[in-house]
Amino acid sequence: MSRPSHHHHKHGKDDLLITGCSCGSIKRCINCRRCCLIIECGRGPRGPTGPSGPTGPGGPTGPGGPTGSQGSTGSQGPTGLQGSTGPQGPTGLQGPTGPSGPTGPTGLQGPTGPTGLQGPTGPTGAQGPTGLQGPTGLQGPTGPTGAQGPTGLQGPTGPTGAQGPTGSQGPTGPTGAQGPTGSQGPTGSQGPTGLQGPTGSQGPTGLQGPTGSQGPTGLQGLTGSTGPTGSLALIVTIEDTSNQVVNYNLPTSPIDGYTEIVRMLTKWGLNIEVKAPIGTANITPADNIKAFYYDAVSDPNNPKYRILGDIDSFYPTEQEGSKLIGTGATDIATQGFSVGLSADGNTLAVGGAFDDSSNGATWIFTRSGSSWTQQGNKLIGTGATGNARQGTSVSLSADGSTLAIGGYIDDTVNETGATWIFTRSGTTWTQQGGKLVGAGATGKSTQGTSVSLSADGNTLAVGGPGDNSSGATWIFTRSGSTWTQQGNKLIGTGATGNARQGNSVSLSANGNTLAIGGSFDDSFNGATWIFTRSGTTWTQQGSKLVGTGAAGNASQGISVSLSATGNNLAIGGPGDNTSIGATWIFTRSGTTWTQQGDKLAGTGATGAAQQGISVSLSADGNSLAVGGELDDSNHGATWIFTRSETIWTQKDDKLVGTGAVGSAQQGTSVKLSADGNTLAVGGPADDKSKGATWIFV
Repeated sequence: MSRPSHHHHKHGKDDLLITGCSCGSIKRCINCRRCCLIIECGRGPRGPTGPSGPTGPGGPTGPGGPTGSQGSTGSQGPTGLQGSTGPQGPTGLQGPTGPSGPTGPTGLQGPTGPTGLQGPTGPTGAQGPTGLQGPTGLQGPTGPTGAQGPTGLQGPTGPTGAQGPTGSQGPTGPTGAQGPTGSQGPTGSQGPTGLQGPTGSQGPTGLQGPTGSQGPTGLQGLTGSTGPTGSLALIVTIEDTSNQVVNYNLPTSPIDGYTEIVRMLTKWGLNIEVKAPIGTANITPADNIKAFYYDAVSDPNNPKYRILGDIDSFYPTEQEGSKLIGTGATDIATQGFSVGLSADGNTLAVGGAFDDSSNGATWIFTRSGSSWTQQGNKLIGTGATGNARQGTSVSLSADGSTLAIGGYIDDTVNETGATWIFTRSGTTWTQQGGKLVGAGATGKSTQGTSVSLSADGNTLAVGGPGDNSSGATWIFTRSGSTWTQQGNKLIGTGATGNARQGNSVSLSANGNTLAIGGSFDDSFNGATWIFTRSGTTWTQQGSKLVGTGAAGNASQGISVSLSATGNNLAIGGPGDNTSIGATWIFTRSGTTWTQQGDKLAGTGATGAAQQGISVSLSADGNSLAVGGELDDSNHGATWIFTRSETIWTQKDDKLVGTGAVGSAQQGTSVKLSADGNTLAVGGPADDKSKGATWIFV
């Protein structure tokens, strides 16, 4: 990538000039990294990238224990006996036949007798003679329903009560004698129908039995008791917000030592049920589980799968949407020169140090679901002097509402550098106070080469690697909306030569632990210093840290990243092994720092990738992103590593964002969200140095 020549630094005899920019004419000073992004020298990488932003609070809670068994429904009470039908009322006698003569009118129809009450069931009465219709008997009441038994273990359903017998049919009244025919009389009126007997009242419903108590939650839910014989497949059922169901099937027979990881995307709001013959576990999004281990145990008497536990932080595997390019850029903005993420990964800051003829600018993007949108116009701090290159470094607070922007050559003649603070209210960003410049600087201090905010945004570390040619770091704190320098500038002891301390800086979440990288220490071998704060006093903790196993001038410390607690540290060394690059991990116990394992170098690199030019740890320190901006002829790539116990392992292949134009130098800057599930990757050389940023999840 070509960069405009805005170089005010006079190279000394100890500075290393590197040629090889894509333009073929611009030289790069690895000492100050101001001319171009390309570094092809085995001795040292280009200038520092922005530091990792602070990380949020700790890792997720383990899965819930199984739900207690459901109490069974009590047996059904018997149905009450059916009331019997009352006897049939007798039929009225037929009137006698009149004497012969003219036809008389037909006699009126006698009224129908009322229906008898419904009697108890018994045998059917004999058929009586026909007479007047008796009324229908009243309906006997229905017996009450038995009370509902309490819920406990599921018992058998009680039998239904026997049906009561039908009441006997009342006898039919005798037929009257036939009267003589006479004149046709009118038809008698219809007798009324007997009243319907009332329905018996409904018996009361039994009380609901109590629900079994909830099993206790632990890191790993207890394994349920052995289920019935059947398939040994373990099924992971995933239901998303669209009610889509995905089944994950394990081999039908356990194989000793068989181990696998099942990924659960709870960030999409999934409810997961894991079923196997040995028990059932339910995992909800509130459990914040990303994945769990299982293994197989083959036992002729009890073959089974065992769920071993969950992984606190997972890792990004696929690109989310298209590359992001902020609007309103001027000239070759080099967007992605630095990136910062909020703890939840939903707010992104992108620095473009060369926007508007190297004045620089910063863009904000926010995520809703899986869609990213630019929030407002690009941000440019007021009060800059000359071409400040704002956006050389950026850092966001955990909630994404406080932003620090470094501009390392503000006050261009003196290259003092400065830092600007912006805060967000709703969707509006506003500069907070004037630019910050640390007191006590010596020479061209280049303050703002690196910046890092604590989680609450109230503590700020600013690196100035040019100070007195050896470098220094300044601390600022905020009270209300006022920023004040805390103590004198910090310079680590034990440096060899011009270490350029402050090439990179990183604060723990509470702001009380600070890592400072000095990649030029000891003739480009590099080193890192740790400081801790007690009250308002900062003190160096132990000697400088230098990772073992380096090959050549590794330039350790050109990038650093602390976990939320400050007990885990990643150190990038892009010059290691003729610029293939590597990363070292250190952990703290008490006040003692120890290297954890060997240096990490991702597989699949092409050429001198310069792995470690940027690094970022998740909040719990179990996930690591490593950028290599010169991989595959400057296209760039990012590698992901995760830790189990004390062992670090590369996950999948290197990540390369799609849609790049030319040699984008992806990995110049990287930043993980607190949970390690969202990754931002800057590629400032994309599309002839317009620059772009890629998101992976």
